Order: sequence, then C-alpha cells, then structure tokens
Amino acid sequence: LDDVTFEKLKNDPIIVVTLEFVMGELELQTKKQKRARELTEKETIYELGKKQGDVILKLDSSSKSAVEPPAKKRRLMNNHDDDKKAENNDEIKVCSLLLRAASKVFESMFVNDTMERKEKTILIPAQSIDDLDHLWYFICTGQFNEDSDIDMTNMIALAHLYDLQGLFEACIDQMLRTLNVNTLL
Repeated sequence: LDDVTFEKLKNDPIIVVTLEFVMGELELQTKKQKRARELTEKETIYELGKKQGDVILKLDSSSKSAVEPPAKKRRLMNNHDDDKKAENNDEIKVCSLLLRAASKVFESMFVNDTMERKEKTILIPAQSIDDLDHLWYFICTGQFNEDSDIDMTNMIALAHLYDLQGLFEACIDQMLRTLNVNTLL
C-alpha cells in the first residue's frame, strides 16, 4: 500500500471498526491460549499429586453428613504403621504442601501434634470420593473440572469446614449461575 491509500483506509470508519474487532479477537484468543496453558500446568500438578502425594485424603465413612466437623485436635494416642499406602477407592493421594498453602485448617493439622500428621492421612467427611477429587482439583487449579458433575452443596460444606475461601466463593458463584425456578424449589 502506498501512503495515500493507507491514509484513506485509516480514516474509513468501517475499516477502523473491522480492524479493532480483528485486533480484539486476536487479543482474546491470546488470553484464552494463556489461560489454557496455565490450566494445563495446574492440571499436571493435580495429576502428579494424586500419583506421588505424601498425604492421603480419606473418605470418612463414619460421618453422617458433610457438614459435621472433625474433632478440633486429635492427639496421638496410639502408634500406627505409616506404610498404609495401599490405594483404595475411598482415598486419594495429595501433596501436603498444597493443602497447607490452601487452608489454615490443613496447616494446623501438620504443625500441631495430631494423628493426621503422624499417620499422613486426613479423614474428610465428604459424601463421596468424587467430592474429595473435586476438592483436590479445585485446590490445585483454582476452578472446577468442567467435565464433572459436581454437587455444590457438598463442596460448599467442605469449603466452610476447611476454611477454603476461594472454593466457598466459587461454589456461591456457580450456584447463582445455575439458579432457576427448578433448582430453587
């Protein structure tokens, strides 16, 4: 393009709007690609934690409800073998460092003299193993797994119980987005 043609095009409102739209779309695609890369990295941490974690989140089958809190402090009462690492369908491995960073409740379990610290197992009063997996996924990624059907009432109870403010707010947001006449009644 010569300078005269460029000046004419630059002053044409249709061309300007079209260029702004195209530039905006390119910027949006770049942001989406960056978010996808970040999510992939966080999902890798999620998967690695499940394979090589140093702590076990175990479904507390004795709990009647997801809102029942565990004992404030469980002191070491007896010696148990730390080599209970067998994979069960009611537990998942996780990284204690991420748990501690996510919640002061988890942090206190590993700082104080508790059974959780000694046994490297945390009993979670969840409704299902899926709830434990959703909890761990959210701690790692900061969002819900879009490929899963998540019971937000169970998740909000766990968020409250373990003082996970980000999870609590995400549950509220998700509940408000899906609120309609059928879910209200």
